[in-house]
Amino acid sequence: PYTVYDSYIIDIGSQHGVSVGDKVYVSGDILVGDIQEVSNNSSKVRLFSSYGTKFDILISDKNVEAIATGGGGGSFLTVVPRDLKIKEGDIITVPDISNSVFGRVGKVIVDPARAFSTVIFSQSINLYEQKWVLVSINKNK
Repeated sequence: PYTVYDSYIIDIGSQHGVSVGDKVYVSGDILVGDIQEVSNNSSKVRLFSSYGTKFDILISDKNVEAIATGGGGGSFLTVVPRDLKIKEGDIITVPDISNSVFGRVGKVIVDPARAFSTVIFSQSINLYEQKWVLVSINKNK
């Protein structure tokens, strides 16, 4: 089946307890998205890299809180105060039960005229090479 970029169609749906908002992981513990649509036997996953999607992240070993925005195609950006000294290679995690690495800082754009830096990063895995996903079903719904 055909899907747009930054989404998956998976072969599990409401018949198996999946519902909108359930979290989706790859490689066992890397959070990559959430369920957006559900039918009996399939679901649509919106990947966090989907253009304009906003979500919370933590940057570096200092756990700097920020809001990331999906840039499409597995890329992201966030804006942080320039004084935080974020650098290329810093680890990005997502506040979740898992402490797995979500991505790494690829580039930091610093404009001396602005009080903020733009941080560009991508995920540590290739979203388009994934064969299996894990859906965390929220049983409290």
